[in-house]
Amino acid sequence: FEEDPEMESISVLCQPDGFFEVPSLDSWDNCLLGTICEDPPIVPDDGTLTVTPKVMEVETEEKCAVDGSVLDIKCPSFQQIYILGASYGREQHSKYLCDGTKNAGPKVEGCQETKETLEMMKDSCHGDYHCQVNVDAQAKFPMDPGCLKPKRELKVQYICVICTLWHEYVNSISLNCMDVALVENMWAKHEDIVDLADIDKQSLLSMALNQALDPDEHSLQEL
Repeated sequence: FEEDPEMESISVLCQPDGFFEVPSLDSWDNCLLGTICEDPPIVPDDGTLTVTPKVMEVETEEKCAVDGSVLDIKCPSFQQIYILGASYGREQHSKYLCDGTKNAGPKVEGCQETKETLEMMKDSCHGDYHCQVNVDAQAKFPMDPGCLKPKRELKVQYICVICTLWHEYVNSISLNCMDVALVENMWAKHEDIVDLADIDKQSLLSMALNQALDPDEHSLQEL
């Protein structure tokens, strides 16, 4: 947020009449898509000045789950999962699993499979806002026999990214924003919706969004 970068959310009160008690228009906390830029440098009296801006990288998230459990990854609404790395197995001589359980790791090295695990995670989660993967103790990855006895774990590194510029749809001047949202997300073809009434487009868009967004945060009725 503009005033407080550490703040992650705001709260509003639901009133007895069913409407939220929201701040006045000029009192809303402004949410930014990026970090606040530094003040520009002072223009030199003579010559040139080369400025290299700081690149603020997205902080990588990591999730881990052990054999027999479920790995659960969820991004905020309107953002998608982007898988950076993944491994399945155990580190040599490790003493604990990622859930804190004491469990002796393998005595041999090379017990963390990465290539096929990364491809599996990309196929399962890439581009979704929410993904659940069952961690299977019988996963058929090529491993040394000495790697198979200790309990294994699935580790995944990922970031949440904005793949679709949702906020730009409402600024569509020449096109109906519902048309843009449906076509750009490949939820409908232009020729299929060109003759539809706005109420029908709205219904089609609501059902599509209901499949793409977190239903616990955005019910079909709210959409």
